[in-house]
Amino acid sequence: MGQTFSILLSMGIVIAIGSSVALYLGKKKKGSDNWLVGGKSLPWYVVVGTQLATAQGGGLLVANVGIGYDSGLSEFLYGWLAAFGFIFILLMSMWLRKSHFTTLPDVMKNLYGDHKFIFILTTLLTMALTLGWLGSNMIAFGRLFSELTGIPLIILMLIFVGVCLIFVLPAGLTSVAWTDFLFGALMIPLAIIVAVYTVQIAGGWDEIINASPSTNIKFPEGLGSSGTEQILLWGLALLPAPIINQMYYQRIYAIEKPKHIRMTMVIIIVLIVLSHTWATIMGITINSMNPSLTNGENAMGWLMTQLPVWLVSVYGTLVLAMIISTASSCVQSTVVNIVEDIYHTHINTKASDQKIVKLSKLMSFVVLLLIVVLASFFSGALDWIISSSAYVGAALFFPLFLGFLLRKRTFLTYQGAAASMVTGLLGNFIPHLFFGVPYYPIYGLTISGITLVVVSLIFKNKKEKKAKEIDYA
Repeated sequence: MGQTFSILLSMGIVIAIGSSVALYLGKKKKGSDNWLVGGKSLPWYVVVGTQLATAQGGGLLVANVGIGYDSGLSEFLYGWLAAFGFIFILLMSMWLRKSHFTTLPDVMKNLYGDHKFIFILTTLLTMALTLGWLGSNMIAFGRLFSELTGIPLIILMLIFVGVCLIFVLPAGLTSVAWTDFLFGALMIPLAIIVAVYTVQIAGGWDEIINASPSTNIKFPEGLGSSGTEQILLWGLALLPAPIINQMYYQRIYAIEKPKHIRMTMVIIIVLIVLSHTWATIMGITINSMNPSLTNGENAMGWLMTQLPVWLVSVYGTLVLAMIISTASSCVQSTVVNIVEDIYHTHINTKASDQKIVKLSKLMSFVVLLLIVVLASFFSGALDWIISSSAYVGAALFFPLFLGFLLRKRTFLTYQGAAASMVTGLLGNFIPHLFFGVPYYPIYGLTISGITLVVVSLIFKNKKEKKAKEIDYA
């Protein structure tokens, strides 16, 4: 009971602080521009905080610490792969900000023209990714705090809905970004406290090294302890991930001064590497204390049984901050697609600013309740995020990045982009569901890239031939 009370108290304090900030911003920052793109007035340090908080959700505390537990320095390599994926966004960042986009479908429209099929499919894929992230974070939140407090899972998921709404409803991206910044600032000291205490109770770093398998911690051999095939798959999953995630784009659109964009992206890359360094240290340390766990993802759960109540509360606060910050961003991003890309673009092009804000708030409720229903039937949290990322990555990575690189040329065509998206999805779907291939993203990405180039060549040549015939006539 003492532990439950302590955890609930720390959660309550964090929620109270975050909700106070969100409500204050809701009174000061009104209008759809603040809801959709943060009024394009977010300070650079807020953008750094919200990008970090969005990128590092509850998975870092469970899955990534688990990789550190099972494979040591391979988690450090995982972090570098995750950070390297942001270089694609860094290269695109100035163009994205200067183009005044609102959503990811806007980017595709700019690259390939106003074609309904591409626009609608991109909208659906973008929403699938954010809904997948939202579902995985809701389930992770419910499972973890259900074990810690004994509160039923469904009640915790409803609490999760309420907290997300508190941060999203007042001012959309503006309130989400500022609360993310506060949570991001909170994560860093709390993570350091947990790491320092854990290393101390493990007997210090020398004792940890002596008790750890040399194959996991010896440099550089330990970097490959997960196996070449697994690391290759990480690369295929992590490198495309940032460029297909609308939430990262939105924060670039929202920054106040474009001259700060590249600096913020570099800082984010560094912080992502440091956060995975933390996960590596935690995983190796827990392994030295208890090497008998059958599943590395249970490492942090086991550690919780070894910590004093006050530190369990600190850890619980860290989990809450990381999960809620990612989840609230997912809600806001999904709602923007529904309201801006579907309603405002195709249903009511003359919708007033007030109408857009009201509908955005209503759809926030709808999205969260939908996820509660889905999470009640499909509880595999990791499957949510892996499946959504794999399918969306296969469909969108090459049309987006090659489209950006070749945007000043006439090489790529909308037919090539459309075919690339469809074959990318099929390239994942067929080996995944019909043949049970565990590494299906390889096929989807490969087929998508080849199709984009081949189909674009076919239709580009037809256009050139037709143009010559007209000139000759």
